[in-house]
Amino acid sequence: MLSGSAAYAMHTIFLSYAHDDNQSPMGENFVGWVDFFDRALSIELTKQALAFELWRDKRDIDPVTFFDEVILDAVRDAPVFLALVSPCWVDSPYCLKEFEAFVSSHDGESGAIQKILIRDLDLALQPDLIRDKTGFKFFHIDQQENDEIPFFDGFGEHLHRDYWKGIRQLGKSINNQLAAIKSTITAENALVAVPDTVPAIDNDIITLYLAVTSHDLLDRWQELRDELESHGYRVVPQQPLLPLQQDQVLQGIKEEIQSASMAIHLIGQTGGYTPDGNTPDGAAQPIVHQQFDLVASHRQQGADIKRIVWLEKNLQVKEPGHKSFIEKLQTYQDIQPDDEVLNGEPFEDLKTTVLDTLLAIKTTSIVPAPVEPAQQKIPLIYLYYAQQDLALMTPVYNILVDAGVEVVLPDFESDADTRAQHQAAQLQHCDAVLLHYGSQTYADFQQQLMILQGRDLAADNYPGTRTGVTAVILAAPESGQKSLFRSPAVDTVINVIKGADSTMFQPFIDRLKTRTADIQRAHSALSQRPGNHSPSSKNGLEDTDA
Repeated sequence: MLSGSAAYAMHTIFLSYAHDDNQSPMGENFVGWVDFFDRALSIELTKQALAFELWRDKRDIDPVTFFDEVILDAVRDAPVFLALVSPCWVDSPYCLKEFEAFVSSHDGESGAIQKILIRDLDLALQPDLIRDKTGFKFFHIDQQENDEIPFFDGFGEHLHRDYWKGIRQLGKSINNQLAAIKSTITAENALVAVPDTVPAIDNDIITLYLAVTSHDLLDRWQELRDELESHGYRVVPQQPLLPLQQDQVLQGIKEEIQSASMAIHLIGQTGGYTPDGNTPDGAAQPIVHQQFDLVASHRQQGADIKRIVWLEKNLQVKEPGHKSFIEKLQTYQDIQPDDEVLNGEPFEDLKTTVLDTLLAIKTTSIVPAPVEPAQQKIPLIYLYYAQQDLALMTPVYNILVDAGVEVVLPDFESDADTRAQHQAAQLQHCDAVLLHYGSQTYADFQQQLMILQGRDLAADNYPGTRTGVTAVILAAPESGQKSLFRSPAVDTVINVIKGADSTMFQPFIDRLKTRTADIQRAHSALSQRPGNHSPSSKNGLEDTDA
């Protein structure tokens, strides 16, 4: 539980690091590893419109101040603890003292700790509480050269493109972490005690088994793992390769599957490596096949575990046993009724499917009281259109209102600053955004799309959005750019160039209403907990990664 003074430090992020990790061999005129990390992460969190204070001893400590007490007070008040783990960090008594103070002030829980690995470090040397955390690695291991390749070497000679990917994913994870803390704090900013009979609405309660895959899909495996962990979910196993001994493999898989609410299988060109030793039936099986069978066996014993299977497109399979395995999946011979199989679908579709399924697991696990129709929240949509397209947009507006959603339109009458403030407010509070693409030029449409998504760095009035663009409406006049438009950042494209009717919008509206109701039920369950004073949080789709 947070200390009482955390009320005024809701967004304090404590950065624990070893000063030796910030040294630069090029001298004081060159930025060290920690300084660069501090700046990069601060920029990313600012882009996410997160109010925060990144607390570091070098910047915040007066040399004449008693070192230990000032630092320890900051540690206890922070809801988030970033550990820059390295050989120097685990060898520093001060760093370990910071870590122990944070753990002690948070009831021995590790959920609020973010592990950032600067250097490769044996698990046995890491503190027990974070040993099983995968964390965020800022280096690669070159298997051929058996060499450690840092993403940033600390003095400007090397900056790998994966450095920025790691910063973005860490930023998302911190944002999700703070949102989860905020949703479970009372008006007095103290964590609400949750009875054992009501599971907490927290990503940490959901464990996912991401099955070890074949070598050709290791990058996909890691990408999906990073995505899920950035949303705060626990993913097992920790490594893409399991032990080679068969008895160790079976024991490890069984233990980790038992803790999982979902199993995800990435199927590639081979069945992966075959562990040493015989299986119980005397036949050696590739690791990909073994995990699939063990999940099936676990379910047959009554376990409630969802399974999603993704087969890469245009597989070139040479192994007879693996070819037979894939054919059974494609013909649903080994598939159970509630399994989901994505055969040759884009990898981004797999991510969306997994996150949508996790939302369903998360909202149904709390079994809240039903929301009466009269109390159901009416979805709120921000419909942006070019001012000259009022006549084109009006039929769309009427369809949405008739479908039972509330629509907010842009402010074209006020001055520029007031209009910007109005739009920023809608992006924070609406449940969805629809961008109407009519008579404006393609360049103007793309510029507005980026602004609505918070991706326009030149637009100071839009430092970041929470809602995101969930649909684009293609309206007259027809053009080549409109016929080609697609974007992975846009969930739905509705083409009304030839005319608009309600059936075109119904799937989008149904999805919006369902998710808004799910979120309302989740917040309703929170408000029913003893001592909860109806935590304020936006019933918007950012909670669902829509």
